Amino acid sequence: MKKLFKIFSLTIIIILNLFITTFGQQSAEKVFNKHLTVADINKICNSIDKNKNLSEGIREGETLDKKGGFDTYYLQDKSNKTLYRIIYNISTNKFSKTIFYYNNKKVIKAIVTITNYDSTKFKYFSTYYFDNNKLIKKVKENMIYSNFKDILKQGLNFQEQFYNERRRRKTAYNNGFCASAA
Repeated sequence: MKKLFKIFSLTIIIILNLFITTFGQQSAEKVFNKHLTVADINKICNSIDKNKNLSEGIREGETLDKKGGFDTYYLQDKSNKTLYRIIYNISTNKFSKTIFYYNNKKVIKAIVTITNYDSTKFKYFSTYYFDNNKLIKKVKENMIYSNFKDILKQGLNFQEQFYNERRRRKTAYNNGFCASAA
């Protein structure tokens, strides 16, 4: 009877262990491979917008044809290591504003707004959602003004410029070329 009880107990323990191991691994894989939803992305973006511990950098200049100007606002952590948001404004015969949000070094959302040159008359508004740099939803896209492929490419280019500039400054600082480069 004792032997039967031990075998039964051991069998129950083995089955429970297999059950926990099997389902525990599956749930861990689901969390690891979780895809972002529009709701997830909006929560992340709202959190970025409300985060008071982030700092802002700015770059301004003239357009190539010298008929307008641009400014780019970079929202980053205080050590300038992680990019969270870019607001890109360009003004020529119209005013265009594109906001890019980033999470884990990936573009997750882009908002495009176009108005007349003095921002008094609304022309266009569109929002794009991305997961792993792939479009998951677009809202009110009009190919005359913007398309998701070009917007994603622009967001990736801004991100690349941000990190390249940080690496360049760090290298210059480490080599003693510029005391204020960090």
